[in-house]
Amino acid sequence: MNRDGYDDLVVRAAEGTGKASVVLGGPDGPTRTGTTLPSGIDVALGRFGRGAALDAAVGGMGETSLRYDLPTPTRATLASAGSMLDAADFDGDGLSELVSSGSRLRVFRGRTTGLSASDVVILDPKARGTTRVLSVGDFDGDGRADLAVRTYLGETKDTVAVYPGARKTLVSRKPAVTFSSSEFLTDD
Repeated sequence: MNRDGYDDLVVRAAEGTGKASVVLGGPDGPTRTGTTLPSGIDVALGRFGRGAALDAAVGGMGETSLRYDLPTPTRATLASAGSMLDAADFDGDGLSELVSSGSRLRVFRGRTTGLSASDVVILDPKARGTTRVLSVGDFDGDGRADLAVRTYLGETKDTVAVYPGARKTLVSRKPAVTFSSSEFLTDD
């Protein structure tokens, strides 16, 4: 996080709502607390803007707390709840977008001025049920992250959809592929 060549850790103090701390790595391992993050439900790390170092988004039920330029952060808030967060560069510009999948699937654009609730893409999967992010990654090798989500009703009825990253719209409105995880269940 602090670009000193050593890997750093984010350690959560509790399951559910709780504080987290950035523990800085060094020649003797991760032993120094860099900063304490605010209490929240989930933490996502990325380069959302406003500096050269890594940033943190800490989701809560009422808003998302932002800490730009860790480990000595500038504080900000995003006027949007964030109970489940992920981060990836969907448009290939070198800045991370923030994905929030608590009550709705929202993708906030990373900008040099930071994240803003006014620069958001709402993604409405066609499947009915609860939608959660499974993973983000460059699944098609085009240099932009893609978004894999699962929408489910119970444990056996679901739709997995992979939305490609897109330069202008962040993610495609139409998934590149959809399937059900039940296709992989077998009776042995």
